[in-house]
Amino acid sequence: MEGNKFLVSVCALALMAILPAEAQDFQVSGRLDSTVSFSAGDGGSGGADFSYGLEEFANIRFQTSIGEAARFYGAFNLAAVAGNATYTAEGAAYTATLELERLYFRVYGNGFDLDAGLMRLALGYDLVWGPLDFLNLRNPLSPDARSQGILGATLSIYPGTSSRVLVFGAAPQSPPDPLGGGFLAGLAGELHGGWGSLQGLYAYETPRETASPAGIHRFGISFKGDLVIMGMSAEALYTWNPGEDLDLRGLAAAAGLDYSFSGGACTLMLEYLYSGEGSSTAASLHLSNRHYLYGSFSWQIDDFTSLGFACMAALDDGSFTPVISAGFELFQGFSLSGSLMLPLDRTLFTGSAAPGEWGPQAAGRFAALSIKAQLRF
Repeated sequence: MEGNKFLVSVCALALMAILPAEAQDFQVSGRLDSTVSFSAGDGGSGGADFSYGLEEFANIRFQTSIGEAARFYGAFNLAAVAGNATYTAEGAAYTATLELERLYFRVYGNGFDLDAGLMRLALGYDLVWGPLDFLNLRNPLSPDARSQGILGATLSIYPGTSSRVLVFGAAPQSPPDPLGGGFLAGLAGELHGGWGSLQGLYAYETPRETASPAGIHRFGISFKGDLVIMGMSAEALYTWNPGEDLDLRGLAAAAGLDYSFSGGACTLMLEYLYSGEGSSTAASLHLSNRHYLYGSFSWQIDDFTSLGFACMAALDDGSFTPVISAGFELFQGFSLSGSLMLPLDRTLFTGSAAPGEWGPQAAGRFAALSIKAQLRF
């Protein structure tokens, strides 16, 4: 598998060299991140365990027009990592990876678009959790993470200027078996207007011998609009395995509000998530609770400086994780940023600690600091 990834990535690099000779407007863009991270955890016997990590990450994207009615897109990631429990072979100072991220084409027709290849299939309008986006769910504590692609195809049909019908087929989140089993097909409809945007979704995943012998059905709806002074969103996805009962286990639902003030320089966001034990969010994000709350505040102090605070809380057991961040743009295309994450949990009743006392998690990290320099081109 690793050999195949490497071969495909090398092919992508070769395409970059070949395409400019035939393409009409070959474009290259990307970013380079240099990150230093520090973490502190419980080292046992009352002591602390400190570690650090270094990462050099590059995301390089390219695209070009093919004739008058088609476009080609590609992207790949390069990374070199060391420290923070990263595996390195004996004698090596770092681990390096090369990953193909996007490789697809788009054909423009009269009232329709066709996309096929390794691409990002975005579903729903929710800003934080995105339950409808089940093929690539987002972690709200890592908003800048690059989304993975899926192998598949989509057909977008535009009945009017404010509506779209989306037909898609793809490999599911769990890879298909070697004999070709495992396929996902779906249909979505969108409406847009002055009141907001609405999307409905149905998707079917073919059977798997043990986990879902009758296949998996998914039904979803997403809405985003504006109230008088703030924006709102609501989104839900129900995952039904016909071998199981129809109950709230398969439901993932989110609802949130966002408010901007001071001329848009300050933004407040608050969103609630219900995640059933059999829902897509529980399976993909490894959520062990049912009720979550996420809040954030961002302040764009001036054209170059920003501050932010975010917190995710699990309401069932009282665990919560605050994140403090800051960013500064030294010049156009180059910025420095830092974030401090404090994964906190309720401590167990031991010694003089009261039941349910707020405190550091007994095992694992209780602080993580990351400092990043980013260059965009």
